[in-house]
Amino acid sequence: MKVLDFGLAKLTGTAMAAAGDEAVTPTVTGSGVILGTTAYMAPEQIRGEPVERQFLLTAAHVRQLSVRNPRLIGYPLTYLDNRIESETLVVFLHGVGGDHRRFEESVRSLPYRAVSLSLAGFAPGDAYRPVLSFDDHSRLIRILLAELVRECAPTRKILVGFSAGADHLLRMIDSEKGPGVDVAGFIGLGTNVSLDTCFVSKLYAQMDPGNPDGILESLKSLGAEVRSFTSWLVLQTYISQTFLKFGSALGPLQRYSAELIAPFEGGGDPLPGWYRAATAKIESVRFVFSDAEAGPAQEVLARHLEHDILGDRFTERSYVTEPVSHGRLPESALTNRYIESVVAELKAGR
Repeated sequence: MKVLDFGLAKLTGTAMAAAGDEAVTPTVTGSGVILGTTAYMAPEQIRGEPVERQFLLTAAHVRQLSVRNPRLIGYPLTYLDNRIESETLVVFLHGVGGDHRRFEESVRSLPYRAVSLSLAGFAPGDAYRPVLSFDDHSRLIRILLAELVRECAPTRKILVGFSAGADHLLRMIDSEKGPGVDVAGFIGLGTNVSLDTCFVSKLYAQMDPGNPDGILESLKSLGAEVRSFTSWLVLQTYISQTFLKFGSALGPLQRYSAELIAPFEGGGDPLPGWYRAATAKIESVRFVFSDAEAGPAQEVLARHLEHDILGDRFTERSYVTEPVSHGRLPESALTNRYIESVVAELKAGR
């Protein structure tokens, strides 16, 4: 017996003739058409807005992880999807402590298929928050990327990461396995440059979930890292939302942050290598820094002028600074502008 989803299958002319039923409608659904019973459709589907979707892990997926936790069988990976039919697929990854909602406005406004991911255990509705290694998070991202590519068969794929999300995608690009799918474009918004620019991740990494008083003292110390009152307000709002979401289940955030900052510890300088890997493997690349990263980013550029540390594929358009705060980099007006520039470059074949 075969079970078919309504709207995904239709009778061909031969099958209709064999059925002998002139009342059968051969084509009910079509490309770009929303069809359904309103009583059973989500409001955002009716309005044509992005839909929050879930991809359920199977036993085969869990076997690919370093820790084969049976609680992960059937676990939902949550993402936001605009379901637009397009030759271009844009996939977003949030910063540390964030989730798929960070790029909701871009997913809503882009004319391309756009999907914003949440790391496993980081979505606001996750009832169970597994503590996974950085490599296992990467494995799950590869699984979901492969599924999205199978579903929409795009001719060009673009990855966009914000802050820690940019670092994560760059580490995947630089790894032997890569992101698991062919990528034509990459945009890093606020990619970390040094351990100093990772100061929030560094705080999370040092947390002891069993010592709330110690966490409070660490949070108080963040004021020394902030340069303006507006930035302080943005930072406090972000941290409050993060802690309210995770509650007492801080283990996933602590471990992810600790592994995220590892390349920068001990004087690590991973950015030049990430840039060289990205420009060698990906056709169109943008590293976009904010005011917060401008100083360290310019120091890297100065070293490049002296020692060519960014490689011979360096271009000025791929390494830029925007006069905005770190938290404003993912705003749709700025993000979409860089996505359009990458799409135009790919279409032009430059």
